[in-house]
Amino acid sequence: MLVFCYHNGALGHATMALIETCTKEGNTEFPSFFEQKNLHHFKPKCKLFRIRHPDCDINAEHRLGNTVACSTSSSYFGRHLVLLMGLKKWIGNLPDLNQPVTYKQYGQTYGEQLEIIALTLKDKVVSDSDWFMDADCVLDIVDYWTNTDRVAKWLALCGYTPVIDKVTEFCNQVSRANQYYHDIITKCFGIVDDVTLGKVYPIEISFYETAICHSLLLQHYAKSHIDTKLFSCAPTSTQNFIEIFNG
Repeated sequence: MLVFCYHNGALGHATMALIETCTKEGNTEFPSFFEQKNLHHFKPKCKLFRIRHPDCDINAEHRLGNTVACSTSSSYFGRHLVLLMGLKKWIGNLPDLNQPVTYKQYGQTYGEQLEIIALTLKDKVVSDSDWFMDADCVLDIVDYWTNTDRVAKWLALCGYTPVIDKVTEFCNQVSRANQYYHDIITKCFGIVDDVTLGKVYPIEISFYETAICHSLLLQHYAKSHIDTKLFSCAPTSTQNFIEIFNG
């Protein structure tokens, strides 16, 4: 039996719909797609697989003779995308300055609040824990945007017969519906690349986007937060990041 698991925000419902609509074994009609939604309205029939979410003991499933498939990501880009979609879709908004959501923000300065989220993101993204990378069939959700052939091959690895035309159209629908999130991560990675190259220009980014950039720069420069200055206010230019990390 195939067991399917997924990280929150890793397009789990979309991937279950992929299995049930884009294979000869499933062959059902596409669900309706809505922008910035993760097909949570889709109700899988679960005749082709069993769901293990949010937890999945892969070793225990193997002992039962089950094959484990998952949707996740192995890249920093993909993992930040997963976390962004998971936060936005489950709680409706993202951590913002002086807006307690998930993190402790009691009277701390802008820089201290930013540091809490940036370090949390860095630790989560760098570690393979809870990303199900040891599953038998691993689908990287970035492939919905960049490589539909790999999505089809993942279906085949799971033991299904992919219908290629439907897989291609399904991936296009998923990427269009979630392009908003992809664009945010692309913007953050672009800013980080430019900071490392010393390019200076004005920026306008949210508190959470600033935390993503800060997290990525901590990782790029292999710096501890102890060795990095705190922001005194929200950055308005790439120069502000350059001064923090290279000043």
